Amino acid sequence: MSNTLYSHVTREIPQTESADRRQKKNNAGGFSFVVSDLNRLRRFLVLGTDGGTFYVSQKALTEQNLSFIDDMIRTDPHGFYNVVSEVSKDGLAYRNTPAVYCAARFICVCDEKSKDLAIRLVAEVCRTSTHMYEFAGFIDVMGGWGRAKRRAVNNWYAAMTPEQMAYQ
Repeated sequence: MSNTLYSHVTREIPQTESADRRQKKNNAGGFSFVVSDLNRLRRFLVLGTDGGTFYVSQKALTEQNLSFIDDMIRTDPHGFYNVVSEVSKDGLAYRNTPAVYCAARFICVCDEKSKDLAIRLVAEVCRTSTHMYEFAGFIDVMGGWGRAKRRAVNNWYAAMTPEQMAYQ
């Protein structure tokens, strides 16, 4: 005797159907679980967007991530600061460029309450002169230099001893 309930419960669920109500449609047309904003930021910092993915082009993936970063800076500046600082300082990413971009974007779009936090992030993420030049390049294309951005660069140089400056 066939039981329709048994066959429904034990059937294999195709990727194009949601297996759980917590799943959302993904770029591949299937369904997957949603990660937290902090984990999504961590993935961006560690993996970057170079080459895109099998389902999303590099350009589209970059646009999605940059829009997400702006939203996260506005909604959770302290969480943003903590994750970017942790990934950069602990050397969890193969390149520091995404973290340098995040520091530059943070100082450009954060509100006045978060400016000091953004300035501190620049000092933590930009540990070499190469990072600082990269930061300056991002600032140039993001709208130019203001008081807080100049202060962040000034603080970076002022914190160095003459020996450290010579090394750089």
